[in-house]
Amino acid sequence: MRTYAPAVSGEESGWVLRDRRLWGGLQIQGEGYTFPYLAHLYAALDDEPHAVSYLERAYEEHNLAVLFVRTAPELDSIRSSPRFRDLVRRIGFPQH
Repeated sequence: MRTYAPAVSGEESGWVLRDRRLWGGLQIQGEGYTFPYLAHLYAALDDEPHAVSYLERAYEEHNLAVLFVRTAPELDSIRSSPRFRDLVRRIGFPQH
């Protein structure tokens, strides 16, 4: 997962963005990618809308991975998002 984040800047950014266009087909076909995994990928690319959407889908599926949204470092870039904070509230974590 973390291998995508450094590639977002510098010479490698074009490669990551080109691959990102391919993810659409993988997401629809469900080629073994889970919603939490896709959320982590999008968060690494600082794409908050897609990252939170996949976390919300994981929550709707009762995926146990949502129990780690408050501690997963891969999601640090989206923690300030109102949608993310609302999801944390819906999961039932205490509010700070």
